[in-house]
Order: sequence, then structure tokens, then C-alpha cells
Amino acid sequence: MRIGTGIAAGLVLSVVFVVGTVVPQRRFETELSHKALLRMVETQRAHADERLIYVAQAPISAEFYSKGQAILVRDGAALLPYFDDANADFIVVRGRDLDMLPADARARLVPLGAFGKYRLLREALR
Repeated sequence: MRIGTGIAAGLVLSVVFVVGTVVPQRRFETELSHKALLRMVETQRAHADERLIYVAQAPISAEFYSKGQAILVRDGAALLPYFDDANADFIVVRGRDLDMLPADARARLVPLGAFGKYRLLREALR
């Protein structure tokens, strides 16, 4: 009976270890880092010319995982010139700042996902 108890305890500890390491890693990648966000951009990107644009704020991990290619604009109005070309760009904005985007910009953006306090959107081409 002691061997069975030892095996059961070992299995329980193994499950607790796996859950304790995998769950925080996923939270880190989606909420605290932009690794998962950039992975989604890469899978959705149709052309290399499509840009990744952060509005008002970009975390350091965005710069790192985008290999320095992320663009930072100061506000929603500075985003409008990027809508004047043939690219379907990716826009990242904090959820609480979505309302600061001009109405015509919001109308052209399709939500792709939430990553912590940030929202990933994609420009819908006309």
C-alpha cells in the first residue's frame, strides 16, 4: 500500500508541476509580453509590406519580438496617413484607448485578439 501511495503522490506532484509551469508561461506570453501577439501578426500577415503600428504606447517586448520593425505613433490622428496605401496594416492599442481613435479609423479596423491590456486590430482594405 505504501508503494501505491508513493506512486499516486508522485503523479499528483507531476501534474502540479506541469500546471504550475505551463499556465504562467502562457500568461506571460499573452498578457505580459507581446510574443504571442507578434506570432499572430506573422501568421496573419499576407505581405511583408504590412506594418505593425502601436498607438500611444509600445512595450519593450514589442520592439524585441518585432525585431525593431514596430512603428509607434503618438495618437489616433497620427494613424490616419497609414490608411492611405494598399497595405492592410496591423494596429495595436490599449483597450482603454480604443475610444481615442478617430471614428473613421475605428470603422476600418477589424479586431483580431486581446493580449493583456492591448488589442490587436487589422486594417480592412476598401
